[in-house]
Amino acid sequence: MEKRSHRLTLQRKPLAMVKLLIAAPRPVEPALQALLGRKRRIAIAPLTAADRAEDFSCGTEELDNALRRDIAKAPHTAPFACYAARIDGRIVGFYRLRKSRIDCVYSDSEETDASVTPLPLVEMPRLAVDRHWQGKGLGAALFADALRRAVDAGAAAGASALYIHALSEDVKPFYVKHGLRKMPEMIDRLGFIVTLQDIANAERPLDGRTS
Repeated sequence: MEKRSHRLTLQRKPLAMVKLLIAAPRPVEPALQALLGRKRRIAIAPLTAADRAEDFSCGTEELDNALRRDIAKAPHTAPFACYAARIDGRIVGFYRLRKSRIDCVYSDSEETDASVTPLPLVEMPRLAVDRHWQGKGLGAALFADALRRAVDAGAAAGASALYIHALSEDVKPFYVKHGLRKMPEMIDRLGFIVTLQDIANAERPLDGRTS
Protein backbone atom coordinates (compact mmCIF):
# COMPACT_ATOMS: atom_id res chain seq x y z
CA MET A 1 0.00 0.00 0.00
CA GLU A 2 1.24 3.47 -0.78
CA LYS A 3 2.38 5.38 2.27
CA ARG A 4 1.83 8.85 0.85
CA SER A 5 -1.21 10.40 -0.77
CA HIS A 6 -1.18 12.31 -4.01
CA ARG A 7 -2.45 15.80 -3.25
CA LEU A 8 -4.58 18.21 -5.25
CA THR A 9 -5.36 21.75 -4.17
CA LEU A 10 -8.43 23.91 -4.63
CA GLN A 11 -9.62 27.17 -3.19
CA ARG A 12 -12.35 27.06 -0.60
CA LYS A 13 -15.38 27.59 -2.89
CA PRO A 14 -14.35 25.07 -5.60
CA LEU A 15 -13.57 22.53 -2.88
CA ALA A 16 -17.04 23.07 -1.43
CA MET A 17 -18.50 22.53 -4.91
CA VAL A 18 -16.76 19.17 -5.22
CA LYS A 19 -17.96 18.10 -1.79
CA LEU A 20 -21.53 19.02 -2.73
CA LEU A 21 -21.20 17.15 -6.03
CA ILE A 22 -20.17 14.02 -4.16
CA ALA A 23 -22.88 14.42 -1.53
CA ALA A 24 -25.70 14.98 -4.03
CA PRO A 25 -27.98 11.90 -4.30
CA ARG A 26 -28.15 10.32 -7.72
CA PRO A 27 -30.34 7.58 -9.24
CA VAL A 28 -28.65 4.45 -10.52
CA GLU A 29 -26.84 5.29 -13.74
CA PRO A 30 -27.84 2.73 -16.45
CA ALA A 31 -24.50 2.98 -18.29
CA LEU A 32 -22.59 2.32 -15.08
CA GLN A 33 -24.92 -0.53 -14.21
CA ALA A 34 -24.38 -2.09 -17.67
CA LEU A 35 -20.62 -1.81 -17.33
CA LEU A 36 -20.55 -3.50 -13.94
CA GLY A 37 -22.97 -6.15 -15.12
CA ARG A 38 -20.60 -7.48 -17.77
CA LYS A 39 -19.33 -10.98 -17.26
CA ARG A 40 -15.68 -11.04 -16.17
CA ARG A 41 -13.72 -12.77 -18.93
CA ILE A 42 -10.11 -12.02 -18.07
CA ALA A 43 -8.09 -12.21 -14.87
CA ILE A 44 -6.76 -8.90 -13.56
CA ALA A 45 -4.24 -8.85 -10.70
CA PRO A 46 -1.54 -6.60 -9.20
CA LEU A 47 1.82 -6.31 -10.94
CA THR A 48 4.62 -8.57 -9.76
CA ALA A 49 8.38 -8.41 -10.07
CA ALA A 50 8.16 -11.15 -12.72
CA ASP A 51 6.12 -8.98 -15.11
CA ARG A 52 7.72 -7.52 -18.22
CA ALA A 53 6.59 -4.63 -20.39
CA GLU A 54 9.24 -4.35 -23.11
CA ASP A 55 6.71 -5.20 -25.82
CA PHE A 56 3.75 -3.29 -24.34
CA SER A 57 2.68 -0.34 -26.46
CA CYS A 58 -0.62 1.51 -26.13
CA GLY A 59 0.27 4.31 -28.54
CA THR A 60 1.04 6.82 -25.77
CA GLU A 61 4.65 6.80 -24.64
CA GLU A 62 3.78 8.45 -21.32
CA LEU A 63 1.60 5.49 -20.36
CA ASP A 64 4.06 2.88 -21.65
CA ASN A 65 6.79 4.41 -19.50
CA ALA A 66 4.46 4.60 -16.49
CA LEU A 67 3.88 0.85 -16.72
CA ARG A 68 7.62 0.19 -16.75
CA ARG A 69 8.09 2.41 -13.70
CA ASP A 70 5.31 0.58 -11.89
CA ILE A 71 6.87 -2.79 -12.65
CA ALA A 72 10.13 -1.50 -11.21
CA LYS A 73 8.26 -0.83 -7.95
CA ALA A 74 6.71 -4.32 -7.80
CA PRO A 75 5.41 -6.21 -5.97
CA HIS A 76 2.23 -4.20 -5.51
CA THR A 77 -0.17 -4.70 -2.62
CA ALA A 78 -3.92 -4.23 -2.97
CA PRO A 79 -6.00 -2.17 -2.74
CA PHE A 80 -3.71 0.68 -3.88
CA ALA A 81 -1.69 -0.87 -6.67
CA CYS A 82 -1.09 -1.17 -10.39
CA TYR A 83 -3.29 -3.94 -11.79
CA ALA A 84 -2.67 -5.74 -15.07
CA ALA A 85 -4.56 -8.00 -17.44
CA ARG A 86 -2.39 -10.74 -18.92
CA ILE A 87 -2.83 -13.13 -21.83
CA ASP A 88 -0.31 -15.96 -22.15
CA GLY A 89 1.78 -14.20 -19.51
CA ARG A 90 1.98 -10.96 -21.50
CA ILE A 91 0.54 -7.70 -20.18
CA VAL A 92 -2.22 -6.49 -22.49
CA GLY A 93 -3.66 -3.72 -20.32
CA PHE A 94 -3.31 -2.07 -16.93
CA TYR A 95 -4.65 0.57 -14.59
CA ARG A 96 -3.45 2.23 -11.39
CA LEU A 97 -5.24 3.11 -8.17
CA ARG A 98 -3.72 5.43 -5.59
CA LYS A 99 -4.70 7.45 -2.57
CA SER A 100 -5.43 11.07 -3.27
CA ARG A 101 -6.92 14.05 -1.50
CA ILE A 102 -7.94 17.61 -2.18
CA ASP A 103 -6.56 20.20 0.19
CA CYS A 104 -7.79 23.76 0.55
CA VAL A 105 -5.43 26.51 -0.60
CA TYR A 106 -6.07 30.05 0.57
CA SER A 107 -5.42 33.35 -1.17
CA ASP A 108 -3.25 35.95 0.54
CA SER A 109 -6.36 37.80 1.71
CA GLU A 110 -8.02 34.77 3.29
CA GLU A 111 -7.59 33.38 6.75
CA THR A 112 -7.19 29.64 7.14
CA ASP A 113 -10.25 27.81 8.36
CA ALA A 114 -9.76 24.66 10.41
CA SER A 115 -13.32 23.59 9.63
CA VAL A 116 -12.45 23.17 5.94
CA THR A 117 -11.12 19.63 6.02
CA PRO A 118 -9.27 17.83 3.20
CA LEU A 119 -11.33 15.60 0.92
CA PRO A 120 -9.90 12.06 0.67
CA LEU A 121 -10.30 10.36 -2.71
CA VAL A 122 -9.35 7.25 -4.58
CA GLU A 123 -7.68 8.24 -7.85
CA MET A 124 -7.16 6.31 -11.07
CA PRO A 125 -4.27 8.21 -12.71
CA ARG A 126 -3.95 5.89 -15.69
CA LEU A 127 -5.59 3.13 -17.68
CA ALA A 128 -4.17 1.75 -20.93
CA VAL A 129 -4.61 -1.12 -23.36
CA ASP A 130 -1.98 -2.55 -25.68
CA ARG A 131 -2.65 -1.37 -29.23
CA HIS A 132 -3.14 -4.98 -30.44
CA TRP A 133 -6.05 -5.36 -28.01
CA GLN A 134 -7.73 -1.99 -28.42
CA GLY A 135 -11.32 -1.97 -29.60
CA LYS A 136 -12.06 -5.42 -28.14
CA GLY A 137 -13.67 -4.42 -24.86
CA LEU A 138 -10.57 -4.78 -22.72
CA GLY A 139 -10.59 -1.13 -21.66
CA ALA A 140 -14.15 -1.50 -20.35
CA ALA A 141 -13.18 -4.71 -18.53
CA LEU A 142 -10.24 -2.97 -16.86
CA PHE A 143 -12.37 0.01 -15.92
CA ALA A 144 -15.10 -2.16 -14.42
CA ASP A 145 -12.46 -3.96 -12.35
CA ALA A 146 -11.04 -0.61 -11.23
CA LEU A 147 -14.48 0.59 -10.10
CA ARG A 148 -15.05 -2.53 -8.02
CA ARG A 149 -11.64 -2.33 -6.39
CA ALA A 150 -12.08 1.40 -5.76
CA VAL A 151 -14.87 0.57 -3.32
CA ASP A 152 -12.47 -1.47 -1.18
CA ALA A 153 -9.75 1.13 -1.59
CA GLY A 154 -12.13 3.85 -0.46
CA ALA A 155 -13.01 1.90 2.66
CA ALA A 156 -9.30 1.58 3.47
CA ALA A 157 -8.62 5.29 2.93
CA GLY A 158 -11.82 6.82 4.28
CA ALA A 159 -12.68 8.10 0.79
CA SER A 160 -16.15 8.37 -0.69
CA ALA A 161 -15.39 8.91 -4.39
CA LEU A 162 -13.14 7.92 -7.27
CA TYR A 163 -11.53 10.76 -9.21
CA ILE A 164 -10.15 10.47 -12.75
CA HIS A 165 -8.30 13.07 -14.79
CA ALA A 166 -8.57 12.03 -18.44
CA LEU A 167 -5.28 12.12 -20.32
CA SER A 168 -6.77 14.18 -23.16
CA GLU A 169 -10.00 15.39 -24.74
CA ASP A 170 -9.97 12.26 -26.91
CA VAL A 171 -10.33 10.07 -23.80
CA LYS A 172 -13.30 11.91 -22.28
CA PRO A 173 -16.01 10.09 -24.32
CA PHE A 174 -14.93 6.77 -22.77
CA TYR A 175 -15.85 7.98 -19.28
CA VAL A 176 -18.98 9.82 -20.42
CA LYS A 177 -20.19 6.62 -22.14
CA HIS A 178 -19.88 4.70 -18.88
CA GLY A 179 -21.92 7.18 -16.86
CA LEU A 180 -19.35 9.17 -14.88
CA ARG A 181 -20.06 12.73 -13.81
CA LYS A 182 -17.87 15.46 -15.25
CA MET A 183 -16.12 17.75 -12.83
CA PRO A 184 -17.08 21.42 -13.21
CA GLU A 185 -15.06 23.00 -16.05
CA MET A 186 -13.65 25.66 -13.73
CA ILE A 187 -12.16 22.94 -11.52
CA ASP A 188 -10.94 20.32 -14.00
CA ARG A 189 -12.14 20.29 -17.62
CA LEU A 190 -10.74 16.75 -18.03
CA GLY A 191 -11.89 15.52 -14.64
CA PHE A 192 -14.52 12.91 -13.78
CA ILE A 193 -15.85 11.70 -10.48
CA VAL A 194 -18.04 8.85 -9.30
CA THR A 195 -19.01 8.18 -5.73
CA LEU A 196 -18.28 4.79 -4.28
CA GLN A 197 -21.94 4.62 -3.30
CA ASP A 198 -22.86 5.15 -6.96
CA ILE A 199 -20.70 2.14 -7.82
CA ALA A 200 -22.23 0.00 -5.08
CA ASN A 201 -25.76 1.01 -6.11
CA ALA A 202 -25.04 0.22 -9.77
CA GLU A 203 -23.68 -3.21 -8.95
CA ARG A 204 -26.20 -4.24 -6.30
CA PRO A 205 -29.19 -4.89 -8.64
CA LEU A 206 -27.00 -7.30 -10.58
CA ASP A 207 -25.99 -9.46 -7.61
CA GLY A 208 -26.71 -13.10 -8.28
CA ARG A 209 -27.17 -12.66 -12.02
CA THR A 210 -24.98 -14.44 -14.55
CA SER A 211 -25.44 -12.12 -17.53
